[in-house]
Amino acid sequence: MNENNISDENEARKHIRMLVRNLWRELNGLAMSKTIPLSVVKASLNMARTAQVIYQHGDDQSTFTVDDCVQTLIFTSLPTSH
Repeated sequence: MNENNISDENEARKHIRMLVRNLWRELNGLAMSKTIPLSVVKASLNMARTAQVIYQHGDDQSTFTVDDCVQTLIFTSLPTSH
């Protein structure tokens, strides 16, 4: 907050969201280029997604934890269509 002369917490949160949005655009642009091996692109995207899931809700105790997300992904059955 001090780096950008931001004194209001809400303004700081908006600034961080803008940084994340811009970095996602940059990462997606790099992913579309053919200069980086696909394995590196996939690993980078997966790490970025993981970091965002872990940190996007801050200290909110009412949201799902990472453990909850992983358990849901692994143990919840998908609906079947006939």
